[in-house]
Amino acid sequence: MFNRKCLLSFAVVLLITTVWAAPSNNGVLTIAIAGDLMLNGIHSEGSNNFLSSVAPIFNSADVAFANLETPLTLRGTQTPRKSAEELRKRSQYILRGKPFCAKQIAEAGIDIVSCANNHMMDWGLVGMRETLSSLDKAKVKHSGVGGTWQAACEPAIVTSKGVRIAFLSYLAFRGSSALRTCTPAQKAAAGIAVIPCDGSTITPEGLSVLQNDISNARSRAELVFVSFHWGNQGEPQPTVYQKALGRKAIDLGADMVIGHHPHVLQPTETYKGKPIFYSLGNFVAPNCRGRLGETLIAVTSWQGRKLTNISLHPVRIVGGLPKLVDRSSFKQKLRKSH
Repeated sequence: MFNRKCLLSFAVVLLITTVWAAPSNNGVLTIAIAGDLMLNGIHSEGSNNFLSSVAPIFNSADVAFANLETPLTLRGTQTPRKSAEELRKRSQYILRGKPFCAKQIAEAGIDIVSCANNHMMDWGLVGMRETLSSLDKAKVKHSGVGGTWQAACEPAIVTSKGVRIAFLSYLAFRGSSALRTCTPAQKAAAGIAVIPCDGSTITPEGLSVLQNDISNARSRAELVFVSFHWGNQGEPQPTVYQKALGRKAIDLGADMVIGHHPHVLQPTETYKGKPIFYSLGNFVAPNCRGRLGETLIAVTSWQGRKLTNISLHPVRIVGGLPKLVDRSSFKQKLRKSH
């Protein structure tokens, strides 16, 4: 099942879950979060929703969030930012899913997705527009991409139980070479919301963007969550710059940081009482083996801005799709490994 490194990665979170008393339902808001939806492997609508086995968890939460790693489009032109040589060597990939997936995402109980990643512009402006149109029709909120820089940085706001929750999403890679393939948004050009990072920390420009956006979101919502697409693929531990950026977001007023991109689980920490999920790994993805197929759904509980509980639901990706793993067995294995 789950290997020892991944179990240790989430030991702290499950220990927190064990120590904290389960809150009552009075005034409690639950937010479910999951990893990467790589929907290039979903080819047919079929008779069942591709998230049917995990939908009860999403639907039982007040709000559910995941990272949409593929544009949902049948149109567009492949991005010229990824060369034929890179595609041949498989150092870069062009991905896309079908537009019908947006409806199934909504039916499974996912309310909002991040689109700030290195694949959302794989099919250019046309593909991006069809993706956002499909999500809008399905009433799935989205953040992190848009027709201008301002639109890409705009928070997606959902309201549940009278509480407004703002989601900001960014791509946060280091260096110009990594950003070259990702089509960052410009003042008057479509693309991804990007937080510039340099070496082991956020740049002054990136700090200004993050500070302004969190402040804006804070003025419009009671809870502010920030999603970062960051880190190194396949690495079970967060980098120095992930830790610096995640903590800085909390310092600036974020209530939770949600990480994606490494495609494997990374540790979670609680910083100043706020959770930082450094990587939630894959969630829907073809050809997953070993650590690439080990993932989870985290359900966080809130009373006002106070985090009161974290509940983990371990998941194994089978045939590209998420399947729940026995939770009691997972806890026993984790305690033995800790």
